[in-house]
Amino acid sequence: MIAFFQPEFLNGVEFLTEEDSNHCIRVLRQTVGDNIEILNGKGAKAVVEIIDANPVKVQFRIVNKEIIPQRSYSIHLAIAATKNHERLEWCIEKCTEIGVKKITIINCRHSERIKIREARLLKKIASAVKQSHNPFLPELKAILPFTQLISSSSEDERFICYVDKLQPNHLYNLATPNKSYCVVIGPEGDFTQDEIRLAEENDFQKVSLSANTLRTETAGVYAVSALNLINR
Repeated sequence: MIAFFQPEFLNGVEFLTEEDSNHCIRVLRQTVGDNIEILNGKGAKAVVEIIDANPVKVQFRIVNKEIIPQRSYSIHLAIAATKNHERLEWCIEKCTEIGVKKITIINCRHSERIKIREARLLKKIASAVKQSHNPFLPELKAILPFTQLISSSSEDERFICYVDKLQPNHLYNLATPNKSYCVVIGPEGDFTQDEIRLAEENDFQKVSLSANTLRTETAGVYAVSALNLINR
């Protein structure tokens, strides 16, 4: 079933935004009497029937609704912005589809970019939520200094991914199920030794993701996938 995003449908807002209305009627050719799915991004979803197929303001009525309980675990991905903005967009889109609660874009010593197109990233997240029927909309925070991220993290288990051929500890082996996690991914130039020391002083475990050297965006998707897998 086709999904759309309406964060206030539980509060009586029973219409789509102009952008979604246009997509629903003119692109997807939905019409009066058709059923679509509505998500609020906070765990609620509903099957609704279109009662006014206006391409500017689709109106609907709720047929049935469901509240999805929060998962027994949560993932906070803190990742440096990539030089190519499209790679960051791809990473955030895929992590949203897989399942992540919070995404923080961090500024590290070797960061190649310190400005991002936040509005575009938010649109990518919303689109990925609809595409994947993910009932939970991830929170996006940008841009946070690395030091502030490290000092403010309070998740049960905290990991910093670091390219180290002598590092035998793999994220998949160290993380335990049903916890809250913060996993930090650095820029292409990796973290400095000072950043690694600061993270370890704040109870972050240094971990490996692969025997291969991964791009920043690949590492982000890999880490989120691994943490979801141990909770299956």
